[in-house]
Amino acid sequence: MRLTPVCLVLGSLLSLSVVVACNDDDTASDVSSTDETPDSGVNTTPSTSRDAGTANDSEAPTEKDSGTGQDAAPADETSPTLEILSPREDRVIDERVVVVTGTAKDDVGVTSLSYIVGAGVPVTVPVDADGTFSFTFVPTPGANTVELTAKDAAGNEVKAIRSAYYGRRVATGNAQGALLEDGKLFTWGRNELGQLGNGTLVGTWSSDENVILPKMYEQAAPDLVSVVSRQTFMIALAKGGTVRTWGANDTGQLGYDTPADCGAKLNTACGRAPATVPGISDAVAVAAGFNHSLVLRADGTVLAFGSNSKGQLGISEGTGTNVPTPVRGLTNVIAISAGSAHSVALTADGKVWVWGSNANGQSGAGAADALSHPTPTEVPGVVGASIASSNYAVFVKKADGTVVAWGQNNNGQLGNGTTTDAALPAPVLVSLATETSVAVPLTKVESLWADAFTCIAVDTDGNVHGWGANSLGQLAQGLLADGKPDKVNRSLAVPITVPNTDKPSFIVLELVVGAGGAVFARTTQDKVFGWGWSFQGSLGGGSTLINAWPYTTPRQIYPVL
Repeated sequence: MRLTPVCLVLGSLLSLSVVVACNDDDTASDVSSTDETPDSGVNTTPSTSRDAGTANDSEAPTEKDSGTGQDAAPADETSPTLEILSPREDRVIDERVVVVTGTAKDDVGVTSLSYIVGAGVPVTVPVDADGTFSFTFVPTPGANTVELTAKDAAGNEVKAIRSAYYGRRVATGNAQGALLEDGKLFTWGRNELGQLGNGTLVGTWSSDENVILPKMYEQAAPDLVSVVSRQTFMIALAKGGTVRTWGANDTGQLGYDTPADCGAKLNTACGRAPATVPGISDAVAVAAGFNHSLVLRADGTVLAFGSNSKGQLGISEGTGTNVPTPVRGLTNVIAISAGSAHSVALTADGKVWVWGSNANGQSGAGAADALSHPTPTEVPGVVGASIASSNYAVFVKKADGTVVAWGQNNNGQLGNGTTTDAALPAPVLVSLATETSVAVPLTKVESLWADAFTCIAVDTDGNVHGWGANSLGQLAQGLLADGKPDKVNRSLAVPITVPNTDKPSFIVLELVVGAGGAVFARTTQDKVFGWGWSFQGSLGGGSTLINAWPYTTPRQIYPVL
């Protein structure tokens, strides 16, 4: 007579292990399932969870399979785990593409992963066998939010949200600064050419009541999403794709005519208040050179106006123009940058294009010359993920987080351990902490900013490195052994740190270095730190930072302490 099988089920609440032992001839089976708990640092929201109040799972009732009368496998109530690895939360993006990477895993298997940007429609994302994923989306100027949803076969799901900002919220130039915050535009510093945009030529250093940041200019701010500066003018991008400019206009860099009633002799053209550049309604990014301007349009083409002394506008005529003019031969551009007399573009395929001056080898083609180069030329052998320009040098961050640079190097701004110009791209190096004589490529770089003769990089952890000119305290190296400010230039990248009391709030999201030596960093706690050269209020820190000398230690300037 055949015996009816009798089975014993043993279970564990947190790590479910079901052992089925029967007195039939069938072999006993062991089925295991382990819950995975999402990383507490990731913004995840499971749709289901176990009842943590069950004290003894041996007393829990079992379900019977209606077809066999045997105990059924427990229902899968474990949600997948979902972690976004990049970009960092609220990171500032300079490129018109956001790369999102992460992992989506489940004890049984992830059946679907999708994302939504803003109020858009869901887009399915493939997940590799090891649970990793990667996708890109095109950001809109300003704040962008992407929501990811991972599901398993049982319908359990988990969500994760990440924000990124496309544009610049901090700017500096020769001796002025700007900050976009809470729908307001703060400007401070020198204003002899109207670069503060406050309708006057009065700077924030001129009287006690105006000296402390924030000096607000609110009229043009509610719809602004990005602001940049170089030398003595500013460019801002507004929602809807219009562009506003103000400040110096001696070469037409504002994109329109202005009276010549500014400067020390009141005979220099300038705009004292923001005005809209005619003919532009589809801008997505802006960049400022020494005295020329670049605008990236939504269709991936570039407009230029201002000085054309070396062909930096992309036109062969030697004279400049205040009329936004298309740069011929460029399509699918995702980022723009400008130096003193050269321009740079990054296209979606990673190619880097340079036009304008090649006096210091900015073309990256192997030789310098004094000619004008109005036609964009691809830099050989370089595939980039982001770009930056100082006065006469070009910097490219690669997809692997390393940086190459070329051009002028008189202050060590190429970061290759020398002060010799380079007409070919070479890696930016950093000294090993334990062996200062050994230099290795700088890695994990997330973003780059450069101006004048200094370049500064932020890595994927929010740490900061700088190299190049430090005569104005741009590298924030503190004091020397004799108590004097460290103003020694660096030809290798060095860490930039703050006093211990400020370290928890000095995780940098955005950084900008100015032609006049001022440097500003915006952090994860919405604080702004400033350091470097102070001239006529350029550091924006009020009476504590008003003296005309280098401040070699970062100090919080916003919110006002």
